[in-house]
Amino acid sequence: MTWPLVRLESLIAETRNGLYKHADFYGRGTAILKMFNLQKGQLDLDRVDRVELDPEELSAYRLRPGDILMNRVNTPELVGKCAVIPAELGEAVFESKNIRIRLRGDLADSRFVASYLNSPFGRPSLCQGVKHAIGMATINNGDVRNCSVPLPALKEQRRIVELLEQADGLRRMREEADMLADRILPALFNHCFGEPTSNPKGWPTSALNELADFVSGATPSKESAAFWNGTIPWVSPKDMKQQELYDSIDHVSKAALAETNLKLLPRDTALIVVRGMILAHTVPVCLARVPVSINQDMKGLLAKGDVTAEFLQWALLAQHSALLRLVTTAAHGTRKLDTDALGNLEIPVPPPPQRDLIKKWTGMVREQQAAARKRVECRASIEQIWRTMLHRAFTGELTAKWREAQMKELLAEMEQQARLLKRSLVE
Repeated sequence: MTWPLVRLESLIAETRNGLYKHADFYGRGTAILKMFNLQKGQLDLDRVDRVELDPEELSAYRLRPGDILMNRVNTPELVGKCAVIPAELGEAVFESKNIRIRLRGDLADSRFVASYLNSPFGRPSLCQGVKHAIGMATINNGDVRNCSVPLPALKEQRRIVELLEQADGLRRMREEADMLADRILPALFNHCFGEPTSNPKGWPTSALNELADFVSGATPSKESAAFWNGTIPWVSPKDMKQQELYDSIDHVSKAALAETNLKLLPRDTALIVVRGMILAHTVPVCLARVPVSINQDMKGLLAKGDVTAEFLQWALLAQHSALLRLVTTAAHGTRKLDTDALGNLEIPVPPPPQRDLIKKWTGMVREQQAAARKRVECRASIEQIWRTMLHRAFTGELTAKWREAQMKELLAEMEQQARLLKRSLVE
């Protein structure tokens, strides 16, 4: 069976842009959902602002269970993302950067439509009219109404939603388990060594430059093709998105190492970003698990003595707030980490009788990071299964056998849908 493809406009009872209120009205009153409350196709209610409204505003912008709330303004990858308002939300309104979509319940299940619009199959139609400006994107009511959606019978829409919600529940359980696992190493570090700033164990401290040699990076001339597109990872801040690093976006050649001041750092070198806009909110530190070179916005830390790169990495991660305080902003806006102050940063180090803790810690880090790599592989497999399931859901394959058993009832529903659609076109 081929489902009819209809314009979303034919399923809509009403669309409305959200409410704008001056900041003076915020901090009290009714809950108001904002752009940041829409995350990954669900409502994120960890933070909800409140706004003072008059009765007319409350009536006009109130959210009902089953309404679809969509980002009207956001980054290009997030604009148009939407979620369905649940019954348990309570009284709430929505801000001007969102659109409220209220569907005709006799034609469409809002959960089915929202799932489709959030999927890789619905977004191209929804976002074909998106406007872009300075890193942001906007979508309007016309774009929403012109979008095309498949229209199974209502009963089949609900069956598809039921199956997708079951699968998505398992997927989110996996995400929650991964988030809990990510807390293990920070907790273990504090258990083994104590919080570095307060040094509750009263251990002697050493300056970071006593524990490690600092190595600077460089950028070979872009005019020399012989220096680039080699096999050696050339790490820059854009690569620093994980705790371990095995490759980079850009690569240099052996000629670059031989003919410039670029250096090859050995595996198990701790890397830290010392310049770049990313320092506005974080100071990335990771371990290079393969030999790498680095650009001038990075420093490599080569552990000395019985100190290991794993110990250096987590000692710095545990002092993240202290590192942020070492960041300065130049007149032209460039953010830099004061490397002299970084070198003088005091790190508590276990005294000789307890120095084997560093070796034990290194083993724990490697075990946990091996487990993390397996979790990444598992997550990739789950996401592939999820994408396959979405494809089957919106092509009709997912419910094919179920549909055969319900065919008589579904055909009657679809005939009723067709009559309702025809009547709305006439009106």
